[in-house]
Amino acid sequence: MMEQKIPEALLLVLYYCVALKRLDHLWWVKGKAENLLNTVLAELGPGWDRWTMWPVDQVLGLQPGVGSGGIMGFGSIMNGV
Repeated sequence: MMEQKIPEALLLVLYYCVALKRLDHLWWVKGKAENLLNTVLAELGPGWDRWTMWPVDQVLGLQPGVGSGGIMGFGSIMNGV
């Protein structure tokens, strides 16, 4: 599924990146979450913001909707904007 770049499989990998980020204190894991997350985001392309917002915030520490490459904020999603 990953090799075929099925979007749903790629989304699961983004959530795996959150687990990797929590292991960032280990020297051999440090930076892996960010690298994998950016790679998967590039493969997904636009239109997946609703599902990528939380993993991006957790791994990159960005405030959604504030200078984070067009990622919609939670309020925008809840209000249907």
